[in-house]
Amino acid sequence: MDRTTKFLLAVIAVALWLDLLAPMLRPAPVKASGNMSCTGAIKVNAFGATATSIGGYNVDLQCTQ
Repeated sequence: MDRTTKFLLAVIAVALWLDLLAPMLRPAPVKASGNMSCTGAIKVNAFGATATSIGGYNVDLQCTQ
């Protein structure tokens, strides 16, 4: 095999690897699905709880698109 053939095969091999790695190097663009509106209540006190002696959150949200 001469030098030119080896060079061309190396170029083809590199091109195939770049084609394989392209999705990781150039991820597909993404966008939001649309406008979203949420209503409801999140009730917490200064300690991050709904009651002074009990930890936790009271979350009641309704989201629509």
